[in-house]
Amino acid sequence: GRYRVSASAPAFSREEQVFTVDQSQTRWNVRMSLERLSSQVVVSASAEPTPVVDAPVLVDVLTKQDIEERQEIWLAPLLTSAPGATISQLGPMGGVTSFFLDGGDFNFTKFLVDGVPINQPGGAIEIENYDLQGVDKVEIVHGASSAMFGSDAVSGVVQVLSHQGTTREPELDIFS
Repeated sequence: GRYRVSASAPAFSREEQVFTVDQSQTRWNVRMSLERLSSQVVVSASAEPTPVVDAPVLVDVLTKQDIEERQEIWLAPLLTSAPGATISQLGPMGGVTSFFLDGGDFNFTKFLVDGVPINQPGGAIEIENYDLQGVDKVEIVHGASSAMFGSDAVSGVVQVLSHQGTTREPELDIFS
């Protein structure tokens, strides 16, 4: 007969296939891929997307839900909610802000946005005015990650993952 079979598992994308089964066909091989921005899958801790529990290093994940629950609008205060992360800010909001991860110097953490480095090697970063609009997840990798991200990832890596659309073609809504 003709069947529609779907397979799903936590942290994996849903796979579905329609096929016809005859008497000689006894099984269906399914290959599931990790969900792209799942809160249970990290992309910063290893060369391939990995479930958090299998990551080779300690990783903290701040999801869109965490951001909404904390009602944060800026990156710097959000990062301080992770263990081992602190900031030093000069003056009021918007003042020069330095980020320290696990006791390392302020220029020992590599910052990435969707995989693209936003600070120079060995250089500080200005995170005081980075807002969380459109951010889906923040991954904080603790410990030296220089093999993957360069010599400036001594204390760790912070990767900000922005919202990804769900359509294959770009859509634009204009309101007047």
